[in-house]
Amino acid sequence: MTSPAACPASGCAAGQRLNFGVEFTVNPQFTSGPNTQVCIYAPADGQQGTGSNSWADFSQGWIAGGTSTPVFTPGEQGSVCSTAAPAGSLLLTSAYAQYNTAQTGQVHLAFNIRRTTDIAGEVSAKIFQVASDGTSWTLSSSTSGAFTVSVPVAAVSQTAYTAELPAACGSFSPCYVHSGDDKEHGLGTGLYDAIQALDPGGKIFILRDQRLKSYPVRINKYLVIRGYNAESMLTSINSDAGCSRSLLLYQSAGVLRDLTLNDGNCPASNSRTLVEVDSSNLVTIRNNTINSGAIGVLVRNQPGKVDIQFNKISNNLEYAVLVEPGSADPGRVRITGNNLLDNGSDIQVNCNAGGTADHNFWGEGSLPSENAANCILSDGKRLGAPILSSSNGHGVQAVLGTVKGTYTYFFDGKIGVRHSTGDDFNVVIINHGQGTQSNIPFFESGSGEINPCSSFFDVFLAADADPKNLEVALKYDLNEYCTDIIESDFYCGSETQERFPLWWYDPVNNVTDGWDLTGQAPNGPGSGGALGQTTICDTQQNQIVVKIDNTGRPGLLSDLTFTPFTTGFIEGAALTDFKVEFINFYSKISWQTAREKNISKYIILKSESTEGPYKTITEVDVDGDSTSTTSYQFYDYDVTLSKSYYYQLQVIHSGTEKETIGLHGPITLQVPGPTITNTPTVTRTPYPTSTPIYRTPTRAYYRSATPGNPPTPVRTFGPSPTGPTKPPYNPSPSSTITPLPGYPIEFTATATQSGYPIVEDPTPTPTFSGSLISITPEIEGTKTPDSDQGQQDNVDNPAQPQWTHLLIGIASGLIVLFGLSLLLSKIYFR
Repeated sequence: MTSPAACPASGCAAGQRLNFGVEFTVNPQFTSGPNTQVCIYAPADGQQGTGSNSWADFSQGWIAGGTSTPVFTPGEQGSVCSTAAPAGSLLLTSAYAQYNTAQTGQVHLAFNIRRTTDIAGEVSAKIFQVASDGTSWTLSSSTSGAFTVSVPVAAVSQTAYTAELPAACGSFSPCYVHSGDDKEHGLGTGLYDAIQALDPGGKIFILRDQRLKSYPVRINKYLVIRGYNAESMLTSINSDAGCSRSLLLYQSAGVLRDLTLNDGNCPASNSRTLVEVDSSNLVTIRNNTINSGAIGVLVRNQPGKVDIQFNKISNNLEYAVLVEPGSADPGRVRITGNNLLDNGSDIQVNCNAGGTADHNFWGEGSLPSENAANCILSDGKRLGAPILSSSNGHGVQAVLGTVKGTYTYFFDGKIGVRHSTGDDFNVVIINHGQGTQSNIPFFESGSGEINPCSSFFDVFLAADADPKNLEVALKYDLNEYCTDIIESDFYCGSETQERFPLWWYDPVNNVTDGWDLTGQAPNGPGSGGALGQTTICDTQQNQIVVKIDNTGRPGLLSDLTFTPFTTGFIEGAALTDFKVEFINFYSKISWQTAREKNISKYIILKSESTEGPYKTITEVDVDGDSTSTTSYQFYDYDVTLSKSYYYQLQVIHSGTEKETIGLHGPITLQVPGPTITNTPTVTRTPYPTSTPIYRTPTRAYYRSATPGNPPTPVRTFGPSPTGPTKPPYNPSPSSTITPLPGYPIEFTATATQSGYPIVEDPTPTPTFSGSLISITPEIEGTKTPDSDQGQQDNVDNPAQPQWTHLLIGIASGLIVLFGLSLLLSKIYFR
């Protein structure tokens, strides 16, 4: 077996095309006519049970001699091959030729395993030569019988896989791979074999990247052809013949989705049209990336409809979509929900009066009327931002979803739809994502003020929808700050639907003033006094729901053909950071906002328990609205060793009601405890001395914020400052301080020794580490300020003599007085 060189691990798929080579030695005894026959056999029965179909299918097969042999003629001489068929086998094909000299001969052939085969089989070859009498055929002595190759088989299924090489199939089965041919309709590709093997309605998954050959692969029955993962791609082998033809040719109904298609390295002068549709039935081209060809999609003049949805069609030399001129049926080609960008023609799409092209993205600020010709479309029904690319790289994030009586969620549960009455119907949901200006629909038109808490979604009715009502639910739990703000007293906590932050935008009739809330009466100049729609905050599910009918705006029929939605906030503070850290002897609370609108102040709350109660420790006023980064810092000096504290940040609206518009936290501060380090200090002197010892404790303690003093907010634009300015050292007047109970006093003693040195137990020198408290011994009344601490009271204690020294002093004084009295008495009484 030459191509494929081997079967996939699960076996060669039923319907797979196989190429074989037969090599043999001839030594002709008769040279006046055909003298060599090659006979190929395969099992007569290819099915388990009572099936009667043979194992192999030669209907598209061929047999020919090798390049080093004389020309072989298909067929047999004198029924030699038929008569010699092994038991249980049938003659598959044969050929004959005339050799004039002894040499090595070759024959090549190709055939398919029959699509009904479900058992393993074998392919055999027999070589016959004419005897010296010139009439009888005998089995070649060089073969000693027949060559045989065993072929394992994987039965056909309605779900199949294709790959270029057997190794790429892995465990997927049945898996069709390329064979050695390159013929019309794609014969010789695994995709062609799969199409021929499956019944209508089957699915074919493309594994990894596959290079198609010179001819377009023809799809002539209804099948779903789709990519399996991000590596799934159909591309082209560069050949002069192939680059001048289409890559895929649809001549029946079908679905093509979740694939990347390009023409490989075909030159710009000879690029391939990537998808050609020449069908009388519906073809759906959905969620594909179609780029770098000549024309992305070419639609021939046939009555079949073509839906081109949710694709990214870009960088083709000519059109993204070209409809061949023909009957003026605008419903024949529907181009919906695509990113149509950077194709080479002056216009991206030409419908030639045969299609519609609404709800596409044509480029930032680009109108459909500027990018499409001869299509039915509206500049109002355009997407205001590019559709987010699919995570697998194929097409864009858009879905055609069915609205049922219960919620159906899309895009990882971020948006859901349902109806309360009536029949099911379809809607299109498009995901623009969030995070940058490019994700915000119509940002250049002034709609970009909103700070999103979900993706921006476009929701519109499918062409055939007949709805009675629609409920749209958007999640708002993009991050904890969004949840805090949206569930605050100002928004969902207000119990006033006019404030529930589900937003919509009208790009057509200016019904909204930029983005308006769905629960409020719209404020745009085109609103005409319309009311809003019923809107509900469902905080249990972290979602906001709008009920859409035809009584308010957005209206089911008036607006649900072009409407973007999102959850988020305009008023409030978008926090990007909120943290607390312990520095030396105080806590530093800092927060940063990306923008601020209608904020009057922040309140910092503190508690010793995560459940509260929380007390206000400071208020920080806000100067005004800001659309750039703003940083704040506050320092809390009222903290104690080995305790935990919890901080919350309350955001207050600037309106007259002064409502809370956000409550963030709590965040936790764990103040470390003291660490005792024992440092022995023993000083020995060789002679007895009497050294007075003084104990002068110096301690740092935390000073609470002085009532009435303003807090220490630091508001900066751009990067936050590196930290607060350390309070200057201001020594307190000398006075006596009584140490806090339990704080150890550090001292150093000079031991007195007599005679031989006496080894004494070392005196521990306890210190507190962790930059909390440092009690430093002061010798002989010298005061050493703690320069690493913040503002603190530092005092000196006067030296306190020991009692033994005092007694010695008193005794000495008495002796001196006694001596003086004796001297005076002698002088007086002389």
